[in-house]
Amino acid sequence: RRVHGLLDRNLLATLPTFVFRMPGLRELWLNGNPLRPQAAWPPRLTLLMLGGTNLHEFPVALMALTGLVSLDISGNPIDELPETWPFPSLVWLSIAGLNVTVLPPSIANLVNLSALYLTGMPRLRRLPPRFADMTALTFLSLRGTTLAAGSPLPPVCRDAVPCKHHMSGCCR
Repeated sequence: RRVHGLLDRNLLATLPTFVFRMPGLRELWLNGNPLRPQAAWPPRLTLLMLGGTNLHEFPVALMALTGLVSLDISGNPIDELPETWPFPSLVWLSIAGLNVTVLPPSIANLVNLSALYLTGMPRLRRLPPRFADMTALTFLSLRGTTLAAGSPLPPVCRDAVPCKHHMSGCCR
């Protein structure tokens, strides 16, 4: 049985122990909690929402969650992303509002990624060269992010087709 954990804005600093005793837990919403770094995460998660949780660095323990399909780490004071992204199933990613200046080249290895939110990242000036090869990407949001001229864009944005549902994005 698939279980969803809706724990947004509960003033949690650590994960409650009961989430590790829920073998069916696949989706966990923790947005807006003042989380401290976690040593482990429930292993079968496919969706993890950590927006605005005051994370100061990318949670290394997330690297074990290779079955993630959706990940939100937006709105956190993270200024560096890991060089390796071991999430082959990732389809949806929001890193909006981070303080990063560069995206790791390995982010282009997320071959199933169809939606990427890079909104509100004024320090980000360039996308990795292989970003232009991300053919599965059908939505890219860049509002509040000013890329330098010549930054490689994925196919979804090459024709500058605006997304009618999101004024600041490119979509097919």
